[in-house]
Amino acid sequence: MIRNKYKNTFIRVCAFIMVWSISTVFAGERREQVILKPGQTVYPLSHTLIVVDSLAGADAYHYLVDALYGRLILLQAPQTNDTLEIFYQYSEINAPKRTDLGIGRITSWFPEERSRSATALDDPSKVRTTGSISRQIEVGSTGQSMLSGGLDLRISGELAPGIHIKGVISDNDAPFQDYASTQSVRDVDNVLIQVYSERLHAEIGDIYVNHSRDHWSRFNRKLIGAQVRYEHEGFSGSAFVGSARGRFRRQEVTARDGDQGPYRLVSESGDNAIMIVPQSEHVYLDGVALDKSLYTMYYTDAELFFSPEIMISAASRIVVEYNFVNEFYSRSSLGASSSWRFGKNIRLQAGLVREKDDENNPTDIHLMKIPSDSLTNIVSPDGYFTISTAVADSSGDYSREGDTWVYRGEGQGSHYVYFYRENTNGGYIRTYTSDGRMVYEYAPLDPLSQYFPRRRVTLPTTQWMGTLQLELGQKGKAHALIDGAYASFDANNYNPQNTVPKPAVKWDARIPLSPSFVLQTQGWLKDPEFMSFINLNDPEYERALGFTARDTVTGTAAFSAQFNRPAARASTSLEYARDTKENTRLRLLSNGNFNIKGVDLQYRWSHLLDDGFLPYYTLNASIRIPVKKDLALTSSWMQDHFEPVFASSHAYRSETLRAGFIWQQWSMDYIYRRDYNWDAPDSSFSAYSRKQDLALKFNRAFWDNRINLNTTATYRFDRRETSNDHYILTSGQLGLQFRKIGIDGNLKANINRTSETKREAVFIFVGDGLGYYRLDDYGNYVPDNMGNFILRSELTNERRDQYVSNMGTSMNWRKSFNKINVQISHIG
Repeated sequence: MIRNKYKNTFIRVCAFIMVWSISTVFAGERREQVILKPGQTVYPLSHTLIVVDSLAGADAYHYLVDALYGRLILLQAPQTNDTLEIFYQYSEINAPKRTDLGIGRITSWFPEERSRSATALDDPSKVRTTGSISRQIEVGSTGQSMLSGGLDLRISGELAPGIHIKGVISDNDAPFQDYASTQSVRDVDNVLIQVYSERLHAEIGDIYVNHSRDHWSRFNRKLIGAQVRYEHEGFSGSAFVGSARGRFRRQEVTARDGDQGPYRLVSESGDNAIMIVPQSEHVYLDGVALDKSLYTMYYTDAELFFSPEIMISAASRIVVEYNFVNEFYSRSSLGASSSWRFGKNIRLQAGLVREKDDENNPTDIHLMKIPSDSLTNIVSPDGYFTISTAVADSSGDYSREGDTWVYRGEGQGSHYVYFYRENTNGGYIRTYTSDGRMVYEYAPLDPLSQYFPRRRVTLPTTQWMGTLQLELGQKGKAHALIDGAYASFDANNYNPQNTVPKPAVKWDARIPLSPSFVLQTQGWLKDPEFMSFINLNDPEYERALGFTARDTVTGTAAFSAQFNRPAARASTSLEYARDTKENTRLRLLSNGNFNIKGVDLQYRWSHLLDDGFLPYYTLNASIRIPVKKDLALTSSWMQDHFEPVFASSHAYRSETLRAGFIWQQWSMDYIYRRDYNWDAPDSSFSAYSRKQDLALKFNRAFWDNRINLNTTATYRFDRRETSNDHYILTSGQLGLQFRKIGIDGNLKANINRTSETKREAVFIFVGDGLGYYRLDDYGNYVPDNMGNFILRSELTNERRDQYVSNMGTSMNWRKSFNKINVQISHIG
């Protein structure tokens, strides 16, 4: 009986192999274009069951072919947009993609050997699993289709009395889309298992770590690993370990007049071939954190667009914090913290966090080729080093002549050379051979010479921090907190220096003189070489003190008096700060919030001091006045006046007046803003731009929330001495939701002002009768179906403004039939 079972399994496997091997007899032929996008490596083809070794036309890239599912997989992500015209053969046979080998019925082969304990598995369990297996067919308007599937499994229940389990396992074989953004985020492969009780909470899988128990070791990462938390009476503790997805960076973005994007995010080394970790970003505009509805972040392209609701100008201050994927090394992270409370007035807390790049196992293909002995001697003052992207191979396409690489022909060179695009000229241009093969040619004077056979690599680092915190007293009463830390940062794991840990300390003490009046002192000191895991100061902190982002503030101290009542809150403080160059600042701060009979008034004022008040201050004030139940008037005034009174500060002045109303579902804002330039000879500001913005919004639900309409229109008149500019931006969305019949969808339309990189036309000779253009008698390229030139467009470093009008629709229908769920979606 056992032999018969194995015999049946063997026959099934042989049958599957025979069907696969003879599928070429029933093969069809297909020629199609594949649009390559930066950062994307997986591209679905129009057919599955590709005949092995039949694909041609992608020789310019190193690739694999998933013959079973019909996918082209590039071994290295392209740096720019490109188009491949490929040819392949495919089978017309609908062969199964999976075969049942009978393993699931192995227990039926030995019925007489089942143990008595096996019957316990038949008992009802308190752990329940639910899930779904999906098959999805996507059909495009161009005839291209894709079949994908997925598994979504959810687990919940009680493992033992008081111990519960909850989890989700999601595995979808559809590739992560290139256009994934803040508006469309999904985890393709996600595993998260939680086990918890009254005192214990543990997670394993794709976890988010928010380690912020103290000031210095704040650590926010998305990890593949595990974390645990435990609480019992006066003790609490937590720990985590895993592999980090990305590293933290804060980037100041240079804004452009009337340009809503894209604004490209890069790594510390300037590498723009990065991906942003989804949901890790924080965007600040003029010091204010933006809601995610006011911008769109394209995670794969690392590009930022602002919505039509806010208009960007050259004077806008854009700061973005994000985690980006480090593609050079794998990174491990671990941490632990514990807290003890002794009575009501004493609490002690300790913690340790460590993060390390694995220099012994680089993930970059070029680093892998470099002998480890060569890497141990690398020294770099700025944390980066440049490596050659030429790989020695006797079947390569390039050979070296002096200091340049020359294309010799397919398989006729001594090296494979990978070229990366940089935002500077002086390198190689991309061109094509007579048979359409993309190659690179050294032409440093060409405006398109932006490709180089090199890559700037970040050095692997190791960072750890230990913290100790002591808290005395109770909040609301006399209270003091001391937060100390020691941190070590090794900037080069290839050549470690055994750095000495650097100290930092923070204090905060409050003394209530009455229920409404409190005195407070707070501040911090740190060694100039102390390194934290993220930027601890607000994006506008250094600027408000007359420093720049490159200045390292090493200490602050503030003394304040606070008044707190239900209808009035106010605080005035005197702050001292110094940097590594022994420059000092003294600042007077005042802020408050008053609410009198529904009228809400807020203000914030900051002014630098020396012998007196310096011409370096900022003032924000706003008021909201309710007129009726559904009508309110709003107004605000913002002024920044920063004269270059310090060598490290930059001159800046702007004034913004805002007025508007909110009435039922309508809101309107009028904004008048003046921007100034600093005239050094006259030591004064002069206005160069007067902007007037008018924004109108409407948001209303109809028919018991089955229909929702949201629309926004923004107009700007920018008056300058040289020209007057007009901009108008709109966005609208109509949403539908009919739950009883399972239909939902939306219609989106917007007009946005963006920019794009200029392209330059390049005509390439491909042979007589093989092109679509020819040279006429006057030296001009003219269309000709039997010509000898083809047209390609190459990126330049210049940008051009454009208005973009988009309209999109989506419609979903869902219906359940017993245990089968059917969903039909349309996206256009």
